[in-house]
Amino acid sequence: MSTPGHPSPGRFRMARNGVRWLAGAPVVAVQHLLALRHVDRVTVDVATLSEPPPRPQGGPASQGIPEGHGPLVMRTYSIDLAGASLDGPALIRRLLEDPNRFCPNGIASFMRDDESAHDLSVGDEVAVELPGPWDGPVRVERADDVLLLHTLDGHMEAGHIRFDTVPVEGGYTFRIRSWARAGDRAFLLLHVVAKVAWEMQTAMWVQLCTRACEISGGQRVGPIRVHSEVLQPDRPRTGADA
Repeated sequence: MSTPGHPSPGRFRMARNGVRWLAGAPVVAVQHLLALRHVDRVTVDVATLSEPPPRPQGGPASQGIPEGHGPLVMRTYSIDLAGASLDGPALIRRLLEDPNRFCPNGIASFMRDDESAHDLSVGDEVAVELPGPWDGPVRVERADDVLLLHTLDGHMEAGHIRFDTVPVEGGYTFRIRSWARAGDRAFLLLHVVAKVAWEMQTAMWVQLCTRACEISGGQRVGPIRVHSEVLQPDRPRTGADA
């Protein structure tokens, strides 16, 4: 059983993460390098985010943006889909039913009490397991045509992540958007300074966009886009990822 206010870390987490490091991570790394041919990445420093973060609903063990470290970053991963057999809301329902069908299992998985998480609903607490010392415990704050997750104590980040779709001419855009600061100072070094965690996140969510395209039954139109806004109120400027 989960402890109150926090999803169980899982008795077999270390074994699963060992498999991810030894078998999954090299495969995901190669896949990510190949996928970068179809990824358009831009990073900008901004004085104001183009969309403010969701208002947290609170609750036990919540780890919101004020508890984080370093700059607030809004990252958006998006893919345009055409000719899909599933419309946007139906695709999000599939994500709620079985998030691990979308998730690159070589690098991450959604777990609840040592079992694969299914049928997510508001108030559910699950752990997004990743290679390394951090799990990603989250609470579901919305589960309809949008999946909105809020980070909990122990997450590598502090903030929200949202999965939704937006209609566009000829189809729709599947979108993942996060508003977050580093959950602790160690992750701040890996994420902002060394960019190791930054690249791991990019690999994970780019692959999830690719899975979403496959599950939708549609075709990708144009590149997968990764757009990052780094809140720097005192020094607004723009630039591109190296």
